[in-house]
Amino acid sequence: GDAAHIHSPAGGQGMNTGIQDAHNLAWKLAMVIKRTATDTLLKSYHQERYRVAQHLVNGTDKAFKMITNPSPLVNWFRTNVLPHLMKTVFSFERVQSLLFHFVSHTAINYEIHYKQFNFVQHPLLKAGRRFPYFSRKLSSGKNIYDLLSPDGFQLFIFDCLDENVESNIDASIHSYRFSRDEEQELFEHYKIESGLLVLVRPDMYIACVANEVKDINIYLQKMVIQTH
Repeated sequence: GDAAHIHSPAGGQGMNTGIQDAHNLAWKLAMVIKRTATDTLLKSYHQERYRVAQHLVNGTDKAFKMITNPSPLVNWFRTNVLPHLMKTVFSFERVQSLLFHFVSHTAINYEIHYKQFNFVQHPLLKAGRRFPYFSRKLSSGKNIYDLLSPDGFQLFIFDCLDENVESNIDASIHSYRFSRDEEQELFEHYKIESGLLVLVRPDMYIACVANEVKDINIYLQKMVIQTH
């Protein structure tokens, strides 16, 4: 990241990207070392992160060229027009939200690689997308993000009538059940209309969206996570 730039530091995204690279690789290495996954899982690191690095370098290069362009016309635009334009554009709440998600990297997703694991089509919860935040506390007093863990996968069970879900998945996967009657705001926030299973990776990205446990196991088998 910032310790060894091979690109322009414009935008200040090098450190964030480096930390995310390390996090993405670390949990996969940990699972392989613990033998809860085979080394095939490591291939997904390049698949997911290389495209992010490409976009970062392309974006910072363009920003750097804009900042350092010696053209008198560009310099005039940069000095007299750009500040006012930026002030106007960033006054819109929608733009502020987009900028926040861009700078914080929470908008980064790997959806293009994992469409086959959307066994249920949902408008918000999609495989390869970061599990969305919900600010309210659950009936237990905890926030749903408190249930996520870098130590393993989490299975969120929303209004699923199948009582055997937990017994039919790998024992290392932590599961949590949510009832619409008890967590109505949670269901409304995540736009959940019926029973849903959402498997979340250790890095807070959604691995699989389904309504049957067999589909969860299909994901685990295809991603070479050894089930017992």
